[in-house]
Amino acid sequence: MTKDGGRKTKDEGSGFRPSSLVFRHGVDLVIKKHLLVLTAYTLIALVMSYPLVLNLTTAIAGVEGDAPSFVWALGWMKTALELGVNPFRTDYVFYPLGGATQVMWAVSLIALLAIPLQALFGLIATYNLLYLAATVLTAWGMFILAEDVLQWKVFSVQCSVRGSQQSADSGQRSVSLSTASCHLPHAFAPFVAGLVFAFAPLRFGYGLAFFNLFNTQLIPFYVLFLL
Repeated sequence: MTKDGGRKTKDEGSGFRPSSLVFRHGVDLVIKKHLLVLTAYTLIALVMSYPLVLNLTTAIAGVEGDAPSFVWALGWMKTALELGVNPFRTDYVFYPLGGATQVMWAVSLIALLAIPLQALFGLIATYNLLYLAATVLTAWGMFILAEDVLQWKVFSVQCSVRGSQQSADSGQRSVSLSTASCHLPHAFAPFVAGLVFAFAPLRFGYGLAFFNLFNTQLIPFYVLFLL
């Protein structure tokens, strides 16, 4: 009961505000949108890399030469840390002189992230999962960046342009201009931007040999945080 004898409403008693419901609904929509986008990019990546999905533990995406070297680098990082030796130099290659592990410098961060995955899935499967994740995250990052740059909205915005008031000797006269329809970029535009960037032939071509150049997922986020 209130001081004046009236009853408190349900909203007043619980502290609930309609705006909080709107906020939660908006957050749910954003989460669902990004989950849908990530799912779509994942399916496209699986199709584009087919039949990799059928051989995750027995084969790698790429060609002979450089691609297996990066698989070795991921495995060597884990082994070196387990042995307590410097992962950036080894005599396991070019024995007995040994040498620097040049490819490790290019994928050291990814190799560190790969250690727990190797414990769960093995070396080959980890490489393939990171290969697929690089494409999905690159596309998703570009989607977020394009959405921010284009100020994407779900609904189009109608803009009306009104004429300014002009004074005349006889009084005020209103000049009305035609209404213009102003549409913000279509909802599909950021998704296409992610497709174009992540699934570009040049990037996929590099991915056949150079795993370090294929990992472009941080580029869109780097640009986004600079804006």
